[in-house]
Amino acid sequence: VPVELADPSARSVLVDNFGEYDPDRWRLFRWKLDAYIEYPRLTDNFVAGQAFWLANASEGGFDVNLARSTSTASSFSITLDPGWNQIANPFTFPVAWSDVVKPEGIQGLWSYNGNTYTVDSTAVMVPWEGYFAYNNQTAPMVISVPARASGVSLSKKSEVIAYALTLSAELQGTGIRGEDNILGFESSALEGDDRFDYRKPPPPEKPGVDLSVIHQGKTYMRNFKHVREGQFWEVGIASAYPQL
Repeated sequence: VPVELADPSARSVLVDNFGEYDPDRWRLFRWKLDAYIEYPRLTDNFVAGQAFWLANASEGGFDVNLARSTSTASSFSITLDPGWNQIANPFTFPVAWSDVVKPEGIQGLWSYNGNTYTVDSTAVMVPWEGYFAYNNQTAPMVISVPARASGVSLSKKSEVIAYALTLSAELQGTGIRGEDNILGFESSALEGDDRFDYRKPPPPEKPGVDLSVIHQGKTYMRNFKHVREGQFWEVGIASAYPQL
């Protein structure tokens, strides 16, 4: 939430809209240190800069009471643990991810459109939306979100790729698809992670098909290798459905 709440507990925020906790009516998750934690075991509060997964049977939204906007007197700091982190815009106006002060090793920004993840380093962080960012360091790192609205429509430059192949998976007869994965060759690609490679965030806690490219024990939604004979990729696929 892009505000400061008088009572930021999940119960205070959600029960008046969805009723007492019932996993058949609503569920709340957050990715923490390599695993999803679900409410009520999840004790994180609704505070600025943090994001959650919220699933509810009514598909309606929620409101907040006794709230005030996050102070814009200075930048807002968010601590990112090693690995994946769910973050959000702490302010009530859009902020460009490119304006966020990030130490080396912070990658982003991944967003979810209801079916697939997209990653965009020129994205604009929209209030009330959640995102994934990745910290590839072994210690917590701090990013600083400026109290400055993004007034520029940012566009990405097209990349010229030597060869690319799009992979997809679908559960036959259901129309349920895994998100597209891209792999290929690029003459300037490195053996390890580089600007051509996009890690894959943890899949949301819902039935579906999970497809990913695996390289050196890491999962990717996009992975490019240097052009040479003998290159290969490992592909992982999983599903909550017994038919697959």
